[in-house]
Amino acid sequence: QEIGIRGLSVTIPFKQEILQYIDHRDEHSQAIGACNTALFCGGEWYGYNTDWVGIRDPLSSLSGSTAVILGAGGAAASAAYALRSLDMEITILNRTVERAAALAGRFGCSHGTLKDFDRIKPAVVVNATPVGMEPDTGSPLAKFQLSPSMTVFDLVYTPPETPLVKAARSMRCTVIPGKEMFIRQARAQFRQFTGIDAPLEMVREIVG
Repeated sequence: QEIGIRGLSVTIPFKQEILQYIDHRDEHSQAIGACNTALFCGGEWYGYNTDWVGIRDPLSSLSGSTAVILGAGGAAASAAYALRSLDMEITILNRTVERAAALAGRFGCSHGTLKDFDRIKPAVVVNATPVGMEPDTGSPLAKFQLSPSMTVFDLVYTPPETPLVKAARSMRCTVIPGKEMFIRQARAQFRQFTGIDAPLEMVREIVG
């Protein structure tokens, strides 16, 4: 407050750490355990989470689907919260099964290792791992594991077309790139900062 800051957009790795400095958390940041939007008002800090909105909104037409979340970190927590709000049947898969179990326990989901993916045959796949982002330019799933019936949402948005997105497109999956999540969470964040509900297409054009 000494330098006149009224709001902060918080990114990794500080989304969990900043919670200790927040006086009032909204129900979403409290449940997810992470804050990406902080506002200073009346001498106190207010914390919000808009990441989950960026995941929920592009998947809103798929309510009730069987879903797999890859990963068990902060992004996976936002994804689990978003998918629970859509009444999806969720399984969290992670290389370290203990971490998957811990996150699944928080949100009432099933869990397993990445080897369990093929038996589940989910309708929705959310990549909440950093795999696909520099320097780890691989894919968390092989091309043969994907099918046209799947909707694949990769939360990694740099690069714009990750190896997973390329593989999903080639298998004729419905693809939601990470940029879509970024755009929608930014729109929700802008509403918190300004009170203005900016048109989605305007935000998409600005983000470019």
